[in-house]
Amino acid sequence: MKEKGKTLPKRTPGGTAFKHARAYRGVYLMATPVLVAALIFYYLPMFGIRYAFFTYKGINDPIFVGMKHFVKMFSMPGFWKAFSNTLVLSITKLILNTGAAVIISVLLNELIF
Repeated sequence: MKEKGKTLPKRTPGGTAFKHARAYRGVYLMATPVLVAALIFYYLPMFGIRYAFFTYKGINDPIFVGMKHFVKMFSMPGFWKAFSNTLVLSITKLILNTGAAVIISVLLNELIF
């Protein structure tokens, strides 16, 4: 006697999102740590951009200086060399990682068991 597997409800216009979420709660549970990590490490630091536009003197109120820090950074003698080095390293890493992934996937595809 063959036992039928549990079928999940299909998403229909009349169905509720809660039924769908309850049926796929395992998937949502596994995705939660990834979403929390993405929020913490990718989106939360974006709130720190405001520090680039202010000068802080101890515990006094911050002073708005606008683009002063950026003008100073772009006028430094080694900035453009460091910027180009960063671009070259990032692009090289991207190409090598992508190429290695393609080669490994092709080799794994050729395996015979």
